[in-house]
Amino acid sequence: RPFRETNYNPELFYRWTPDPERFHHWGADVGIEHESNGEEALRSRSWNRLYIAPFQAKGRTLRYLKFWYRIPEDRKDTPLDPKGDDNPDIYRFMGYAEAHVQRQLGGGSMGHLMLRGNPSTGKGAIQFNYTWPSPDGSLFYLVTFFHGYGETLIDYNRVVTRIGVGFAVTR
Repeated sequence: RPFRETNYNPELFYRWTPDPERFHHWGADVGIEHESNGEEALRSRSWNRLYIAPFQAKGRTLRYLKFWYRIPEDRKDTPLDPKGDDNPDIYRFMGYAEAHVQRQLGGGSMGHLMLRGNPSTGKGAIQFNYTWPSPDGSLFYLVTFFHGYGETLIDYNRVVTRIGVGFAVTR
C-alpha cells in the first residue's frame, strides 16, 4: 500500500530575510496553516496552526525551527458531527515545535533530519531522509526512515516505524 492517506497543507506566510551578513544568515517565517486529510466522519483529521519559524540558511546547511499554536476548535456533540474538533488531543502527540537540519552532501545528495515532540507527554517523532539525483537530474532517489507519532494525520496518535524507498520530484 504505497498511499495510506493523502494530507493537504495549505498555508499563508510571510518570510523575513534580513541582511545575511548582519544577522548571520538568519531569517524567519510567520504564518497560518491548515492541515487535513479530506476524509469524512470518523476518519476525518484536521487542525489549524499559527506558527513562527526562525531559520538559518548558511553555506550548504539549513537549520529550521518551527513553533506553533493550535487554533482551538469547538467540541463535537457526537463522533459523527461534521462540525467541531476531529482530534482534540493532537497536541499531546505532535507537540508544539519541531527542528530540522538539512545538509547538502557530495555528488548532489542531501540529508534531512527532523525531530518533533512534546516533552510533557514524552511523545514525538524522528525522521531522516537521504536523497540523491538521478543520472539525468529529472528526479531524486529517496531513502527515508520515520519513527514516532504523526507520520500522517490518520495515525497521529499511533507509533509508526517505517523505512521507505522511492523517488521525489523536488526536495
